[in-house]
Amino acid sequence: MRLDLLDGYTEADGRTLLDNTVVLYSNEFSDGQGHTTGDLPIMIVGGAGYFKTGESVLARRSDPNIAGVGRGQGNSNRLLCTVL
Repeated sequence: MRLDLLDGYTEADGRTLLDNTVVLYSNEFSDGQGHTTGDLPIMIVGGAGYFKTGESVLARRSDPNIAGVGRGQGNSNRLLCTVL
């Protein structure tokens, strides 16, 4: 992924194209062999003026239920809906 190219273009508001974009990178499963989704690695680059940038957040023991049904309410589902 060449995100440095997005960071090289300055737009009319003085921010870069990467600043005004959200790029989400993730796997379908956190453990391919077990087909589990708990502790799913997700990377968000850019912020589109909405997301706080310059931080790394490690959220361990995330609920494996990403569908949002049941006790955990699906934290990954909430993140994906926020990005949309």
